[in-house]
Amino acid sequence: MTSSRLAVAALTAAAVLAGAAHGLKRRAPSAPPAPKRPATLAPVSDPAEPAITVEAYYDVNPPGQFVPRTGRNAAVARTLAVAGSARGATLTLDTPGWWQGWTTLTFKGAAPPMRFTMRLAQLQELELEQLTVTSGRLSLHVGRVTATPSTKYFDAAGREQKAAEGVAYTVTARRWGGGEVDVEVRRAPGAALGRELKVHWRGDLGRGWGCLEGG
Repeated sequence: MTSSRLAVAALTAAAVLAGAAHGLKRRAPSAPPAPKRPATLAPVSDPAEPAITVEAYYDVNPPGQFVPRTGRNAAVARTLAVAGSARGATLTLDTPGWWQGWTTLTFKGAAPPMRFTMRLAQLQELELEQLTVTSGRLSLHVGRVTATPSTKYFDAAGREQKAAEGVAYTVTARRWGGGEVDVEVRRAPGAALGRELKVHWRGDLGRGWGCLEGG
């Protein structure tokens, strides 16, 4: 009887290892449904606005995942679709789909606009436990992102402020249905942003990991 149990345990362990070798990962639990983005908030491009070129560089296999995927490049670079209008520029980035990761955005030839929105698409259907936007030594910790818009105010050093008066940076973030998150960044006159920004996100996995799925 003991030998039979050991044999079953050995077979189970072998199956788990075989699954990991084929790139299985744990599927995160779904978050409460978020509303679909209204059609009125679709990116609008005004040809009168100066063209903006932004390159995105992101890790497709960030540390901390359950099982690293294999057979893929460590990073991917691509030029983003940018729509510029009187409401500011909108940068649409299709993320690798991981529950956590980072993206580096490089603005070519000019600093970021005074007001722009980073639209992170193809995320998992999770509320974000953490979101941070950095530019050099400046770090804007947005924190939790849900389907309810959240606005944070920061001074020139990146310290969070309680009110909007006299702040250097304002960041508003919210989650939409379909695995999308909007991050709007506004900066006051004189508030600097470098040509390279980094966006870090981490989904809220809750208490469970869900089930295994193929990669």
